[in-house]
Amino acid sequence: EVNLFTDKPSNGKFRFCRWGKLYTGDFNNDGRSDILCYYRNDWVRIGLGPSSTTYPSVHWEGPTRLCKFSPSSSKPGKVFVADFNADGKEDLMCMDSESGKMRILFNGNRSFHSEEVNWKGEFPNFCTAAENIFAEDVDGDGDADLLCRKSSGYISILKNQFK
Repeated sequence: EVNLFTDKPSNGKFRFCRWGKLYTGDFNNDGRSDILCYYRNDWVRIGLGPSSTTYPSVHWEGPTRLCKFSPSSSKPGKVFVADFNADGKEDLMCMDSESGKMRILFNGNRSFHSEEVNWKGEFPNFCTAAENIFAEDVDGDGDADLLCRKSSGYISILKNQFK
């Protein structure tokens, strides 16, 4: 018998992400998982991973313009957390399924202080649905590439060329 989880669950007394979408990633390159909450109004909140089993507080929070593709868009873009510039810190990407437009906001110093995005691109024929996209480092060079699972079952890869 193997015991994977030996501690009792922590009883969190810290409310962090009640109305947003929760993501995990290493936002400060310390080897521990941090938490990020992304709200529909493009507000971001980061809690750094603790050395104990509870997240102590909000480390940083602020506005972004990551998913502001069009004021008339009815659906919010899909957010991805991955290291797109190979600096060891997770960045944020948003994709608009309707247009195929993508935006990336690079992680500064454990935060996303820039209201402007760092990269914009458009790949309308790459993937028809954002929920079929995965951000992973498929070629082992340290930066995240994009994979698309097509409706046919085939996999398409968009390699990251960041330099």
